[in-house]
Amino acid sequence: MGNDQGCGVPAQLWGIVGAVILGLGRAMGETIAVALIIGGSTQITANVFASGNAMPAVIVDQIGESTGTFTAALIGLGVVLFALTVIINTTAQSIVRRAEIRMKGAAS
Repeated sequence: MGNDQGCGVPAQLWGIVGAVILGLGRAMGETIAVALIIGGSTQITANVFASGNAMPAVIVDQIGESTGTFTAALIGLGVVLFALTVIINTTAQSIVRRAEIRMKGAAS
């Protein structure tokens, strides 16, 4: 049987999926890395590969000269970024837990 744990998916795949999702959550918070990769364009285009602006980069670039409602909007953007990171991390943890339960059940 090799790596098959009875659920039709190799055991390593669950770890890889969890790592990819956790990596995505981590990358969302990496302001400089994301800003360098995506670029600094504020134009919205239909081209997925065109340069754009990430949420952390917008916060870093704009917070210094913001006032009033714009500051509140940037803080709201930070809250959205935090919520997305929590959702991604929670999803990854549940995937890894499910995989552990399946592997323990298959080992019995």
